Amino acid sequence: MTGRRFIPAFTLVELIIVMGLLALVAMLAVPVLSGSSRQRTLNDEAARFIAMVEYCRDEAVSQGVQMTVWIDPNGRSLGVEPKTGYDGADDRSREYQTHPDVTFQTDKIKKSGRTLIAVECTPDGSLSTSSVETIRVVDRRGSAVDITRTLDGWGYEIIKEQDARRRR
Repeated sequence: MTGRRFIPAFTLVELIIVMGLLALVAMLAVPVLSGSSRQRTLNDEAARFIAMVEYCRDEAVSQGVQMTVWIDPNGRSLGVEPKTGYDGADDRSREYQTHPDVTFQTDKIKKSGRTLIAVECTPDGSLSTSSVETIRVVDRRGSAVDITRTLDGWGYEIIKEQDARRRR
């Protein structure tokens, strides 16, 4: 034994225990990360809807015509265009595809052909009284985000769950 030197190393049992702990941590982290991804998708679609409302307002003022934000829940798209009967510049209309897992829900909405008119912007930049108060963005797993009109009525905001309870 005088010629051998002791080399420190991990035993096989120690390596198996470490691998087991890493697998356990990964199992706990995956559901949290997937929930975060779902919430980010909902927030992104809600932010896109709010951006569409702002674009609608800007175009209504610059063109001097009523503009609408419409939703096509079957085709999973939303867009901005001049209100039916108004001569706005069609090249300023926009249409965007929503995330395939997301739908928009609301109870007060007007149908116009295949689309649902959610928001109407007047030429002075205000939202008409026929615009929806609240829209819920829901994913296929049932997670949701609410978008509601601001207290001053000039726009929309994303409401967190605890804020929604306080407003009711």
